[in-house]
Order: sequence, then structure tokens, then C-alpha cells
Amino acid sequence: MKQINLNEINCWIINLMPFPKDERYSSEVLPFQEECIKNNIFGMGWATKIIDEIADNEEITEENKAKYESMVEIDRPQYKKSYKSALKMYQNIADGDLVIMRLKNSHFYLGRVDGKAKYIQRFSVNGANRLSWGCNVKEWFEFENEEELPSDIIGRFSQRYHSTIQRVANNKLKIMIIASYERAYKTTEFNIPKPLLNQDNFVTSLNYMELEDLVSQFIYERHYKEGYILLPSSCKINKQNYEFSFVSVNRNPITCQVKNQSDDIIPNEYNDEKSYDKIYLFSGKWKDEDIDKYRKEYAGTNIYIISKEELYNELMKNSYLKAKLEKFYDI
Repeated sequence: MKQINLNEINCWIINLMPFPKDERYSSEVLPFQEECIKNNIFGMGWATKIIDEIADNEEITEENKAKYESMVEIDRPQYKKSYKSALKMYQNIADGDLVIMRLKNSHFYLGRVDGKAKYIQRFSVNGANRLSWGCNVKEWFEFENEEELPSDIIGRFSQRYHSTIQRVANNKLKIMIIASYERAYKTTEFNIPKPLLNQDNFVTSLNYMELEDLVSQFIYERHYKEGYILLPSSCKINKQNYEFSFVSVNRNPITCQVKNQSDDIIPNEYNDEKSYDKIYLFSGKWKDEDIDKYRKEYAGTNIYIISKEELYNELMKNSYLKAKLEKFYDI
């Protein structure tokens, strides 16, 4: 089997948003992004007046970087560090690297860099020169919805804060991006095998919405004969301690709390909640010994601790989620 050297290629997450904060929801954003796709480019903002001393398509050097920095107009001091960091990363982008970004319409684009970063401020859309430095890509591959990409990638874009550019350091995420590119391009340059998904790691392969869906399926299978149904409206109510509610005639509701590996759950915080027939709890951070301890502690109460084994077995019965994961993982 071919050995994969992940150091041969870098992957970058791009936030193509060269707009002031108060304009990032304007109708101009998506047409600008789509124009960049059409022209096979991406770039960073913090534009200045066009610097005549820097030629169009000139690569980043210490000399022209200094010229650019002398003309950047920063309205907030905290942005100075941000643009310097972004410029340094753009300087490190190499020919053949992979970039992925999500547009305002939630479509994803994945491409391979063609050459190094260069000065592209003369690129104009609707009379605005919003980009300063950027790169060409050989070809963009479009993914129109979240079903076409693994949850590892989708989850990364679900974070609240998105910097202008980020290098992907997580090897699993990097592998998934490279594999997605190979599927789209129909190439086997790296010949990335499907990662193994099992009971130990399935939680990290689901985004938080999929994990909640899986728990809801688990609860439904245990209680549908009692007439319980999921209230979709309860998912939209901001409840700090609960995700959603199941209801049944003449019975107390059932609810749950679900956390992936980034957050923990303290079962004791639910101990006094007597208005629910059952409270299901699941945390991806819990180890087997944690689950055994909590199950003994809350035996005979309305709190039910879901184990990874139970949830994994539910996943194997869930045709939709299982079928989706099988596109990206060896289960």
C-alpha cells in the first residue's frame, strides 16, 4: 500500500469575506463570491488603494509586503494582528495545496492552488477592488449541500468564528479534505483509504445535529409504543439544559441533553427535574468508567445515561445516517 505523506500538501480553510462587518449580510456578498469562483481565484481583503509600485500578479516578497503594509488602513487596532497573520499564511500557500471554502449560499467549493499567492487588487467586481492578495486555482469543485461532504468538514465550518484563512492542522480533517478532492477530481494521486469508523470514534464523525438526530431516534425506538412523538417546535426553543421534547397523552414529557467531545454534562444538574418522565443524557467525553459510575449513581431515577455502545448500535440500524457515513468511512 502506498504510504501517505501528509506533509507533502497543505490544506487551507478560506473565509472569502472581504467586506466590513456591517456589510457581511448585504446582497453584494454572494455575487462577489460567485465572481471569484467564475474567475478561479480566492483572496484576502484589507484592500488599499491600488499600489502602482506592485505589479499585478506579483508574488509576495518582503519588499512589496512592506509597501502594502505601509498603505493598509485599519479602522480597529485588533485587526492589525489579523491582517498580518492572514498575509503571512497567504505567503506560505504553495502550488498544489488544497483550499476549501463555503459561500453565502452554503455551497462548498474545493480547489487546488495554481502557483503562489500574488497581488490581485486590480480584480474588480461592480467597481470595487476588495481583494489585496490571492491565488488562482486550477478548477473549483462545487458541493451543493452538506450531504456531499463528511461531517468532519461540515462541523469545522459550523464554528462561530472564522478567520480569513486557517491552515488545517488536524490530520483526520486533512485526510477528509484530500479524499473529498480525489472523489471530485476522480484521481488517486494520494489514494486515501476510507478511515475506519467504529464504536470508539463514531461520535467525532458526526456533527452536533446528526448526533442529536441519532439520540432522538434512540429515544423514539424505546418509547413510540407508549405514544410518544417528537415535537419539532421544541427543537427551536432556546433551552440551556435540553435539546427537544417527546410528548404523549396523559404522560410527562421526555427530554434529553446531548454533547459531543467538546462539552461535558453534569448529571447532578438534572437530578431535581421531576416534571419529565425520562431525561436522557449523552456526552462524547464520557469514558466507559464514567458511564458505569453514573448509571449506578442514578439507577432508579428518571435520568438515563446513554452508553456509546447503545448509540453505536442505534447508528447501525439508522439507514439514513449509516448510508451517509458509508460514503466516507469504512464501517
